[in-house]
Amino acid sequence: MCLVLACFALVQVKAFGLPGAPEASPDIRLILLAKGGSNLELFFFNEGSSVPQGSVTVGTHGLSKPVTLSERHCYLALKDSAAESGFRKVGTISLPDQGKDFIVLLLPRGNEFESFLVDSDSPDFSSGRILLFNTTEMPLAAKLGDKITIAEPWTPVFALAPEAEGKSWYQVSLYYPVSGGGARIFSSTRWPYRDKIRSIVFLFRDPVTQRIVYQAIDESF
Repeated sequence: MCLVLACFALVQVKAFGLPGAPEASPDIRLILLAKGGSNLELFFFNEGSSVPQGSVTVGTHGLSKPVTLSERHCYLALKDSAAESGFRKVGTISLPDQGKDFIVLLLPRGNEFESFLVDSDSPDFSSGRILLFNTTEMPLAAKLGDKITIAEPWTPVFALAPEAEGKSWYQVSLYYPVSGGGARIFSSTRWPYRDKIRSIVFLFRDPVTQRIVYQAIDESF
């Protein structure tokens, strides 16, 4: 527990874009960071265009099909019969100049979505890696085996499962800070070791109970 408290005092900042000349025709896959809910058909528009370049179905239980963008900056829209154009803008996506494959995390903000990018080709997100994304107002800690990773609000951070050492599972404990400098576990469970799997773990407040909970989404590759 003392190690968890010490880690809460650290702030880790990581950049997910790389400098250089722009690469053409990037692919993106999207997921809604929400509890349950229906799938949405989102339309993509290049800046300054009134004609959608395509659409994709996006949900909460897995990544969407890949979408190839013709530009690195676009906006998202939903069909809306009340709008003059027939579409209502609900968010924007701005990709860095470098990178060909991105995961776009869409976080509901009222009637719109805020987008967060993860470079899907990053070596930090290889097999066995875990992407933690914290949408609460406080830093949260994930203890995987004996190693602790701090997930700051709104900042994607990667963690790595501990060495198997002959086991088929590893212990995972999730913590939140409490007043007075303490930390409290809100989840403690065992996760299995699996080959060629990486995971996105979404940390959020349940909209009904307001308790901090998590949802894990696995991707095989």
